[in-house]
Amino acid sequence: MTKDTTRPAKRPRASDATADSYMHDTTLWLQDGNIILVSSQPQAKGFRVHRSILAMYSEFFADMFKLARPEKSSSQEPSEQSEDCTTLPLADNGYDVSCFLQYLYVPNYFQCGTPTSLVRLDAMLRMATKYLCQRLREDVIKHLTLMYCPKFTSESRKLLPAPDLVPEGDVDTHAITAIRMGRSYNVPQILPVVFYYAATIDPVKYVKIRPFLSSEDQLTLISGRAELMEAIFSEAWCWLLDTGFENSCEDEDCERTRCDIIRAITRRAAHAVDLFLRDMPHQTIQDRVASNTEIVKADEVCPDCFRLWKKAECAAYSAVWNELPFYFGLKPWPKK
Repeated sequence: MTKDTTRPAKRPRASDATADSYMHDTTLWLQDGNIILVSSQPQAKGFRVHRSILAMYSEFFADMFKLARPEKSSSQEPSEQSEDCTTLPLADNGYDVSCFLQYLYVPNYFQCGTPTSLVRLDAMLRMATKYLCQRLREDVIKHLTLMYCPKFTSESRKLLPAPDLVPEGDVDTHAITAIRMGRSYNVPQILPVVFYYAATIDPVKYVKIRPFLSSEDQLTLISGRAELMEAIFSEAWCWLLDTGFENSCEDEDCERTRCDIIRAITRRAAHAVDLFLRDMPHQTIQDRVASNTEIVKADEVCPDCFRLWKKAECAAYSAVWNELPFYFGLKPWPKK
């Protein structure tokens, strides 16, 4: 993986943090630790850990410890007055610092490919990027690319089941959070799929999610969704509308079946953007096409038309997918 070029964190400045101005973290207060990291106010927490562990995982801390030591608090408790135990105030909240340190100290705290809340992923990725912890950053990015994998299954042409990695509480907001993560922490490879998932959110809910997106990304989402919808009807489902083929079938049963499918699609046109999350129309030919209508039989579409339909639809879906980054003003998919 190409080494991240995100701007590194500034060196924390000494402050008035003392033993009386923060609470000891109950999990990460190690008596043999030789540095105390103090999170930001309010509700500052102290984490007594090891300089060697921080330096092992973080280039930022490794370089800082080589250059200088942070100022030691003048009001430390007797047990903390060892010459080697210093206090370092950070500008990060207690939750973010805790997630970062637990990744370093707690086995299996984070396992790539296991459902993990976006809040925790965001905290770990932010800290990893800020403090140049390359291993943690790579692990989180790998997890995000599993969640937002830019691939179809070979058989069904559906997007891989990334939502399986999304915890229940994040189902409605995961894409919005991921957009911000991709933008803020330089993870552009997830953005096309993330914007696609965001585009599948009911537009009625956009009012609620607006505060969590920049004005630019709000516009990108809305305009990209409109372009995607146009492409779906003009390309992905064009054969159903009897376009693109010079010799259309004149079989009445075949024509009626295609008309039934067109009616079913138009009834739920607002949900057309879900096309990559559902089976293609030709795959659901034996399913009920709409409520209160009869089940369509496979033999109602003549074999020749069905073969043409399947071939054209698969090619059209692939074409729309290949253009997906452009709908949202993003760079094209990486070349294979």
